[in-house]
Amino acid sequence: MVGAASSAELPAAFRRPRRRLDQRMVPRPLSGYPGLVVVDATWGRVQPMQLAPGVRTVGELEVIAHLEAGLPLVDSRRVGFFRTGTIPGAVSLPHHEVEVRSGEVDRGTTAILFCNGPQCAATPDAVDRLLRLGHPAERLGYYRGGMHDWVTLGFEVASGDVRRSRRNAGAAPGTDGPMNDPRQEAAARVGGRYAARVLEPSPPAVEVGPWFADDPVARGEDAEGLPVLSPVGTGEKRWSDLAAGDEELAAWCRERWLGPWPRLEPPAAGLVATREALHRLAERVMSPARAATNGKIALRWTRGGFGTPFFGADEQLRVFGTELVRVAGGAETRAPITTLAAAAELAGRPLDGEDAGLAVDAGASGFLGAWFGFGASVLEELRADADPELEPSRVQLWAEHFDLSVELGAEAAGRRAGYGASPGDELHPEPYLYVVPWEAPDEGPLWNASGFAGGELPYAALLEASDQRALALQFYRERLAALTG
Repeated sequence: MVGAASSAELPAAFRRPRRRLDQRMVPRPLSGYPGLVVVDATWGRVQPMQLAPGVRTVGELEVIAHLEAGLPLVDSRRVGFFRTGTIPGAVSLPHHEVEVRSGEVDRGTTAILFCNGPQCAATPDAVDRLLRLGHPAERLGYYRGGMHDWVTLGFEVASGDVRRSRRNAGAAPGTDGPMNDPRQEAAARVGGRYAARVLEPSPPAVEVGPWFADDPVARGEDAEGLPVLSPVGTGEKRWSDLAAGDEELAAWCRERWLGPWPRLEPPAAGLVATREALHRLAERVMSPARAATNGKIALRWTRGGFGTPFFGADEQLRVFGTELVRVAGGAETRAPITTLAAAAELAGRPLDGEDAGLAVDAGASGFLGAWFGFGASVLEELRADADPELEPSRVQLWAEHFDLSVELGAEAAGRRAGYGASPGDELHPEPYLYVVPWEAPDEGPLWNASGFAGGELPYAALLEASDQRALALQFYRERLAALTG
């Protein structure tokens, strides 16, 4: 069976134009000329007509008849595309969510799937995933023309309603809203023109090791051929470059530490008490909830605080300000942070050990959320720049120490170290950056830490810096160079 082909893989006489960076996957109307559309002929990999034995390829008339018969038409693109415009009557099932939502495709009913057109890999990927899960091939149809042909033929386009499309996606009784999906939100924010990378964990849950978590900034390969938009330098474009000159987008990016970045402010009143309370919450409730499912205890930065990666049946716990948020069954439930017992009840897990009150100040919690956001943005930049020979780990928040860190350097050569951002501890009332070599370093000005063998950069130095991220990266890179040569 013929597979997909990029332009470079085709014979010279049949090669397509070089891909444009600012791709337009869905044809758009030509202003002032009703009925005319502009088509971008440069993006994607041309897909075969036949995806797999038994899967039927269909055209527009078959799609219309299918809809009129009340049968399911599935938009397998990302939610951002679906919201912007889809075939009327279609429901959304993004190709990368098939494993966790395959029950929404009835095996006894024929479903037709589509994406952005003949050069889009989203539907081929969705069909392949469904077949691997045992879905009958004869119950799947492939509208290969997708939005490309639907729009160029002049058919109506409708805005997609994600809540109507997805089971459990609306707010159920006792909940406060739909599930948080930072990567989908980011893709929708830029109109589906980029494969968005962010700093926060996104669903679906990852059920394979060693990390059992998504890698939010990993470049990867986009099934739809979109250019990668990233907070670090591994994509085709950075968020900070895209937001230049667009203050509304820049403000949105600052909230998520994607670039441009806000400045760190002086420590908030009540910082120590709030830090200690959230440390207990992380160690006694949030980390054990994740560990009960996959044995992993690490957390991540999330907007406004910190939280678990998605685990189990797309479940997540996260702190946002003075609230604990639980995601389960596709919806969010929120409650004020008051006691460990109340938090454990919201998490749906028993509390191991005695109950304790949790005094969380709103200003101090917001300060800690900003600190961890700053740390995530800097450490992911450091990790992205690291040579693969340095064996970079993931950037994770460790509940037992309540700090964010990444490990770099060859362990066998005695050059591995932890590079981290601590919100403070018994010896440090304010946050600080640190580098802790696994083997104690030789004495020198780089290794100035108090309380441990390593280097530290106090919060006061960051406050005085004109470019706080640049100072933080300089601090890390100088010590990385000293350790790894």
